[in-house]
Amino acid sequence: MNYKISFTTMATPELDISSQAAVARAYNFDGVDLRIIERGRGEIPPDLTPEQAAEILEQFADIEISSLMCYNKNISSGHEEMVESILNGIRIAKLLKTPLIRIFTGCIDTEENMDALVAALKAVLERDDSNIKIGMQNHVSHISALKAIEACERVGSPRVGIILSPDQSVARNEDYVPLLPRAAKHTFQLYVADKNPDNSFVLIGTGVIDNARNLRILRENGFDGYVTLKWEKVWVPELPEYPEGMRAFLTYLQEQCDYRKQ
Repeated sequence: MNYKISFTTMATPELDISSQAAVARAYNFDGVDLRIIERGRGEIPPDLTPEQAAEILEQFADIEISSLMCYNKNISSGHEEMVESILNGIRIAKLLKTPLIRIFTGCIDTEENMDALVAALKAVLERDDSNIKIGMQNHVSHISALKAIEACERVGSPRVGIILSPDQSVARNEDYVPLLPRAAKHTFQLYVADKNPDNSFVLIGTGVIDNARNLRILRENGFDGYVTLKWEKVWVPELPEYPEGMRAFLTYLQEQCDYRKQ
């Protein structure tokens, strides 16, 4: 089975830009998901210049910057603040020739909050006519997989979709598996992580998340995006170092998901 793979740089917080690209080459990843973050442990500054972007692109060369993880302003900051924050993420994505940005939505637990999210996303689309895609990550503190699907259906644009994170559904006790066929056509990227029954992260293939089943259902229903290692070393420092996490991920894909390099 051929599909592209990437890793988020949550896995490699100790590495600089050029080293991230070197690791991707060494482990045969197709892409790397870099992070824009205003405070600490990020690689891309929110005020990235064209000159800085050119240097980064030169270092990555044959490796795609598969998405940009935007720690953006969300609905709790207000409509215009969220819109401007997402637009800045899109600006940076254009400079880095990146097809997708990941955003956080804020807590979507009421119809009012859903209306605010949909309004902000529609405003972004009205003010930017590029082909940069906007992926909402479902997250225990922000939006469920179900609500993310509903937001996509309400916005009704192929540019707005989901970065699906089954581990986050597990963390909020969401029965996400029946949602996968419906989610597939909206899913831009699948995050692969694994957890113990106590909700702690473990090596891929040693926990309770059936990532092979999730990927199979998604692909059977039209998903063709990146499959991405979500190894949260940056936030969970007691996890093994990235080489062990990457080897477990690649072994799992090869043995359980019929992965073959494109």
